[in-house]
Amino acid sequence: MAKLFELEPTDNSTSSTSVEKSHFDLNIQGLETFLVCRQFSTEIGSSLESLFSKYSLSFGKFNILMLLSKAQMGLMPSELATQCGVTQATISGLLSGLEKNQIVERRPHQQDGRAFVIKLTEKGLEIFNQLQPEFSKKIERIFLSLEPAEAVVLQKLLTKLRIEIQKDSQLN
Repeated sequence: MAKLFELEPTDNSTSSTSVEKSHFDLNIQGLETFLVCRQFSTEIGSSLESLFSKYSLSFGKFNILMLLSKAQMGLMPSELATQCGVTQATISGLLSGLEKNQIVERRPHQQDGRAFVIKLTEKGLEIFNQLQPEFSKKIERIFLSLEPAEAVVLQKLLTKLRIEIQKDSQLN
């Protein structure tokens, strides 16, 4: 793999473009891996957003549709937030847009009359049923170059990194 950047100064000048070696007391391989991951994330995000935009959706809204498509009784906003890994405020914003477009609706909770659940409308289910096969094909095309064993290794490595990110977040 080609180096993404050269860390050693090319001359001994003290110009402002010269970089002190002490600034790079870090894991260069880790930094390069981060940059590749970041680039991949940006590119896959752009590719998926172009698909979702045909349906006036975002990845976050599609994620809600996926979860609701499996939950016949609906889900509470707090459950959606937990399963999507976002805050209640984020879910509220996403749900507002979906409700406005009549893709989801609020229904009273069957056991707790004070609470409500979110369910897909007929329109929402139609959109999901149209979009889901396109989404699956796009993901399949993107990851087609990986052998099944490589995909398993990649999942394990990314999970390991996610755990480290979560540990780091708890420290801050």
